[in-house]
Amino acid sequence: MSAAREDVGAAEAAQPRPRWRADWLGLFGDWTGIILLVAIVVAAGWLRGATIWPQAVGLDEAPYDDEGVYAAAAQLLAEGRQPYRDYFFAHPPLGPVFFAPATEYRFTNWGSPTTFILLRY
Repeated sequence: MSAAREDVGAAEAAQPRPRWRADWLGLFGDWTGIILLVAIVVAAGWLRGATIWPQAVGLDEAPYDDEGVYAAAAQLLAEGRQPYRDYFFAHPPLGPVFFAPATEYRFTNWGSPTTFILLRY
């Protein structure tokens, strides 16, 4: 019976890996996939930065909805109010936490253009 198990094991070992798996491993086996991913992230960052640098250009671009919500929540968080407890906040909680340091850096009671552009940066 053990000879039959050895034959099955040898047959499984002789079968080649699926082609998609070999291609996937080959892509990241060399550095081309990682370099391509880094290049895409850098290009996306440059495209976003080109629309908001310098500050005067960045303030001319209209904010999108979530950006304003997170800016207001970060401002309230900097004032000591807690989301979900002290005000209605229908977004995930980490956004205001990440934006709070920029709000603290240039804190004004009602926010300011400088604080808003720091949040964008």
